[in-house]
Amino acid sequence: NFFQMGGQSLKAALVLSRIHKQLDIGLPMGELFRAPTIRGLAVVVKKYIEDKKEDRYISLDLVEEKEYYFLTSAQKRLYILHHMGTNSINYNMTMVVRLEGVLSLSGVEDTFRKLIERHESFRTFFDVVESVPVQRISRRVQFKLEVYDGHVDRNISQFIRPFDLSRAPLLRAGIINVSK
Repeated sequence: NFFQMGGQSLKAALVLSRIHKQLDIGLPMGELFRAPTIRGLAVVVKKYIEDKKEDRYISLDLVEEKEYYFLTSAQKRLYILHHMGTNSINYNMTMVVRLEGVLSLSGVEDTFRKLIERHESFRTFFDVVESVPVQRISRRVQFKLEVYDGHVDRNISQFIRPFDLSRAPLLRAGIINVSK
């Protein structure tokens, strides 16, 4: 059984991705949960093949490294909207999560730094070249976890603010230390 042997959702996604790549069959995650053994999964795959539920695997090719990249139409729209109302937070995606127990602030900050280092999208910022908005990717980005003490609502309102699109990362994280 996949899950009894230590399988979890990330490993399941990897297994399903490999099946998709090898057999051009895109199985939903639920199929692995319903058939978590090799035999069970083989039956499901066979049925998909017989029913001709082919789903071509299309690999994404790496883009050549450039000084800058042109924006997609959606990025252009957001860039223009941002510059029409510079103090807007309309497109910020904010999430608040309550954590209990002991938390290593340096560990959280280090985790964010590693994510930013690993993923170019977190190191992307916007610039203008010859009057055309473009995106650039920083090699290195400074990141500092914001730490607050006390009143949750007041600190959240300080935390939620517009981004400067000309500086990476276009991501921020904060911790509010609340005593019980």
